[in-house]
Order: sequence, then structure tokens, then C-alpha cells
Amino acid sequence: MLNLFLTRYKNQIKIAGGLLIVILVLGFWWFQQQTATPKQVDLAPADEAVKTSQVSQSASSKPVEQIKSQTAVSADNSAGQAVVVDVKGGVRRPDVYTFKKAPLVKEVLTKAGGTLPDVRLDRLNLAAEVQNGQVLFVPLGDEEIPSEYPLPGKEISTPTQNGGGTQTSASGLISLNSATETDLQTLPGIGAKRAADIIAQRDSMGGFQTVEDLKKVSGLGDKTLEKLAPLVSVP
Repeated sequence: MLNLFLTRYKNQIKIAGGLLIVILVLGFWWFQQQTATPKQVDLAPADEAVKTSQVSQSASSKPVEQIKSQTAVSADNSAGQAVVVDVKGGVRRPDVYTFKKAPLVKEVLTKAGGTLPDVRLDRLNLAAEVQNGQVLFVPLGDEEIPSEYPLPGKEISTPTQNGGGTQTSASGLISLNSATETDLQTLPGIGAKRAADIIAQRDSMGGFQTVEDLKKVSGLGDKTLEKLAPLVSVP
């Protein structure tokens, strides 16, 4: 009977036996996986190293960025430093004016609305530069200029005992009626010959009455006179 059963179901028994073996192998493998101690990988040190590197880079770059920022601000402040001028006297709008850079007297007068009719422009050096914090006092007519508010331009110098030194008026302009040839040669466009001609013309007239009298000097044209007018005077 048993032999008959085995013979009939021989193939099924083989299949069942094979499946049983597979199940046992899989079960054994699963059991090994569950009982084995898993190997842990500690990533904390690496993470900490990354964080430490980032903090270090941030700390080292921060002072550099601050220095660059401070340098840029300093440069901007230096480039944008304003020049403040207090304008008094014969102008239409006496006031304190601000400029981006040191202005010329002519620029200051323009911003102050121009001069009053009584102002003698021949007493002013329109090409002189006005410094920050300076007072520009514009005299009316022959008004005396306060010693505390000297006009911008040539320095006033006093003749020495041997006759040297530039002959200037109280306003700091070169006086046409007392200047020497050397003095006149400090003016733009005036050489030795032209200076001699000016003195010769002055002597022949008994002295200049106005700056416009320079037109009577041979060879001295309107363009040269325009340059000289802000630098000379006839006291």
C-alpha cells in the first residue's frame, strides 16, 4: 500500500520536498538577519566637522567683510565731503551755501544770486578758490574790507626795504599804479616787454584811472584784459 502511494505521488512528494527545503533555507536566513547585531555608522563627527568648518569660515570672513564695508564707507564720505561757504556783503542773497567741492569766487557769487550794482568786480579775484568754512565778504564800491574776512586770491605782501615784494592793494589785488615790472610779470599773459609797456603808459598818463585804461597799452587786447581784470586794481 505504501509503495503504491509513493509510486503514485512520487512527483508531488519531490515538489513538496523541494519547497520544504527552500522554506527552511529562507527561514534560517531570516533568523540570522534578526539575531545579528546591526553595524551602526556614526555620522555625528562628520556633521560636526562640517559645522565647525562653516563656523570657522564665517568667523574668518566676517572681519574682512567689515573692513571692506568700512573702507567703502570711508571712501564715500571722503569723496562726498561738502564745502560750506558763508557769503556776506554785496550779494543778492547773503547766506551759507554748500558745494560738492571747493568752488571759485565766481561760482559762489552766482549761487548767491549775483552781486549788487555797487560792487566793483575789479576788486574781486573771480578765479580764486574758496575753502571750506571760509567767509566771502563782498565789498560795496570802495568799502573797506574787514581784516578778519580777507578776499580769496593773492596774498597781501608788504614791500621790503630794498624795494622787493609784490605791490598789492588792501584787497590783495596787484595795484596797477604802484606795481613794478616784476610784479606785473606775475600776471597771466604779461611778459617783460608787456610789463614795461604798462609802466610806460602809466607814466605817460600820470597813473591809471580805471582798469579799462589798460586797453591803451599797445598790444594788450580785450582777451588779455578779461584775464587781468579780476587780478588787478586801481586804488
